[in-house]
Amino acid sequence: MNIKILHHIFSLGTDLLHDDDEDSICIGSMLPCYSPSGVEQIMLYNTAVIDSLLELPKLSALQTVELLSMRGFTFHEYRTVLFDLTIHEKDFGKYPALRCFFFSSDKERKEKVIYHYNRDSHNDYLSLLEKMLQNTNPSIFSYLFTDEG
Repeated sequence: MNIKILHHIFSLGTDLLHDDDEDSICIGSMLPCYSPSGVEQIMLYNTAVIDSLLELPKLSALQTVELLSMRGFTFHEYRTVLFDLTIHEKDFGKYPALRCFFFSSDKERKEKVIYHYNRDSHNDYLSLLEKMLQNTNPSIFSYLFTDEG
């Protein structure tokens, strides 16, 4: 995804789109990750696109792994799916937010997510999302978490 598309999706999520006719001044800048609604809009879009691609017939195992590694997760999925201990490892495949972590056991999920992050903390969500996307989805990582975006 290119920066223009990411910026447009982000702006829609934050209601920051404006016409050139509006009177406005720039009073500063911020990283997109500091806007929860903008991050959520980008992640909703990204996860929907990846999930649609994962449904395509005849994907190879490598293509599936590549798509899952780029997927990420929304804040809603973070709060509900990643921390839901009623979801057992045999059912991880039914939840894209769990599949994208490639957990092999419930113990691994607890050790990598549940014991280290607070379910209700948006900052913890951002920390985990940043860690995940850094190597797997450089365009979204760069846009959300660096000033290069």
